Amino acid sequence: MERKEQWQVNPSAGIRMGIGYNSPKWFLGVTNLQEVTTIRGIDKMGDGNINGGSVRLNYVKRFEMNSWCKTFLSELTL
Repeated sequence: MERKEQWQVNPSAGIRMGIGYNSPKWFLGVTNLQEVTTIRGIDKMGDGNINGGSVRLNYVKRFEMNSWCKTFLSELTL
């Protein structure tokens, strides 16, 4: 029996969309990520598509930093 090796490049496409509202006290945002990958079969079974995605909801409350936090963060080497 003959063994065949085959190399493939399976391209994938990703789309990211987001919308949000920003104010001085808080931030609200929604992000959607959709990905598609095509896999080609090596045995006449045809092609297959793998779809995946996620939705993320972010709610961020802003707060005032005190002087200790500002000093601590300014000393960090980021």
